[in-house]
Amino acid sequence: MPNSPAVHFKYSGDDERTRVWFEDGDSEELLVTALGNDCYRLEESSLLGEARYRDVIRAIRRADGGLLFHGIETRSDLVTQSWLLSEDILDSTECGSLLCEVMAMGGNWERAFGGLLLVHIPESSAAEIAERVKKLTVRGRVSAQRPGETPILISGRKVGFSSI
Repeated sequence: MPNSPAVHFKYSGDDERTRVWFEDGDSEELLVTALGNDCYRLEESSLLGEARYRDVIRAIRRADGGLLFHGIETRSDLVTQSWLLSEDILDSTECGSLLCEVMAMGGNWERAFGGLLLVHIPESSAAEIAERVKKLTVRGRVSAQRPGETPILISGRKVGFSSI
């Protein structure tokens, strides 16, 4: 959008991240691994751009040490799924066990802004993980829903409740 303010994400106390700049002026600090020939593998997902965990991006090193994003060179072979979940669900023992299983399957997960869960999983396990997260949300909804509240839908999934 023209004239929209630039967005910049910064993590405090972490010198391992590299600032990645996008064409629209937005930037964020990301963990990247240099692969050579202006290619970098993301070790975490971009929340401002289209690149996800383990994608290989093409970027040019800037004079300030940051990277100017030029595009995705190679997509990760992992499928990325995302849900907006309550803190109670994300901090539950059941969710913790599920995320340990995701790691054991060769996947990874990320949590952002408190309630955004990103799961990166081999395609062969994607349907199973989606169904298990859905079951977590049903359990959470049964205990969390109050009279007069309606489900909030994100990507067709019930993820929370609102009394609006």
